[in-house]
This record gives sequence, structure tokens and C-alpha cells, in this order.
Amino acid sequence: MIIPDFTGMAPEKANKHLSDDYPHISCQFIMYARPDTKKAGETAGMRYRIIRQKFVEENQLEFIISSFYDPIE
Repeated sequence: MIIPDFTGMAPEKANKHLSDDYPHISCQFIMYARPDTKKAGETAGMRYRIIRQKFVEENQLEFIISSFYDPIE
């Protein structure tokens, strides 16, 4: 089965795309945070993006997501 590459996409968009186009595939999101950001607790201006995806079981995708600073214009 060919699944699109969701790397760089917002988790909400990837989840909607999967549920609309691939309803038989479930997914789980795992958060990755650098050690220096775990202590900071600062979430203002942060956006989450998928940085890795893989099939962990048949019809089950795993997404690794991480936060990125999004400067406010």
C-alpha cells in the first residue's frame, strides 16, 4: 500500500487526510522534544510538525511530532 509522505505536515491535517482518504488506517502521535525545550515549558509561537512516519503494525501508522518556533510577524 502506498501512503503519502506526511513529513512536515501539521498533525491535524495528516489525521484529517488519513480519516478522509484512508479510513482503514489508524495512527498514533508520539511527541519528541529536545532536552533543552523540555525544561523551558514555553509554548507561545510553537507549531507542531510531523518529523517521521512509519508503519508499526498492519494498518497502523506512527507519527513522531516535534515543536518548531514560528516567529510572529
